[in-house]
Amino acid sequence: MLGHASQFSDNRRPWTRSQRCFSPSASRSRGNRRRPVASRRNVPVLIHFGHCGSAGGIAQNAYSNPAGLERAAKRYPEVTFVIPHFGIQHVQEVLFLMWACPNVVVDTSGSNQWVRYMAHRLTLEDLFRRFYETMGSERIIFGSDSSWFPRGFARRYLVDQLRICWEMGMPAAELQQIFGGNAARLLKLDGWRPASAGPC
Repeated sequence: MLGHASQFSDNRRPWTRSQRCFSPSASRSRGNRRRPVASRRNVPVLIHFGHCGSAGGIAQNAYSNPAGLERAAKRYPEVTFVIPHFGIQHVQEVLFLMWACPNVVVDTSGSNQWVRYMAHRLTLEDLFRRFYETMGSERIIFGSDSSWFPRGFARRYLVDQLRICWEMGMPAAELQQIFGGNAARLLKLDGWRPASAGPC
């Protein structure tokens, strides 16, 4: 899925101020067309790595590993690349990619049930703790994964993730960064104001 360039300046729909794509469909030639647009329009690029879909979906292919993003991220340091769901099964690669490329960030979207399929024990709290301790709150973006109806807003994801961060003892300012401030900065939402950082 790719955001069209005509959407980037649409102030009525701030959620379209980004480019979105799934890595399995992002061949080298197509990907090279997307990145300069993001650079010219000064919008972030969200790329889905890891498995796609529910059971029976795509588990692995030539473009599903985020390590392959390093060359592009270094070539376009002015573009912010967002990797959703903590990179799914590629947590290690995402951490090293973020170490190498300060313009790469993660989002926390979804139930993150993929952790059940990892060979080692991994929880949502483990993910938050590892990314927070190594990359800091300014490179973590809350994602609701509330993209379809009739389900509507998946409040449980917000409640679970906010509780984890609260129990980790994050300062209120850093909670506000993760749960709104970072996204507002990337999408240039000048009117954004933080809500209470307390438990839901």
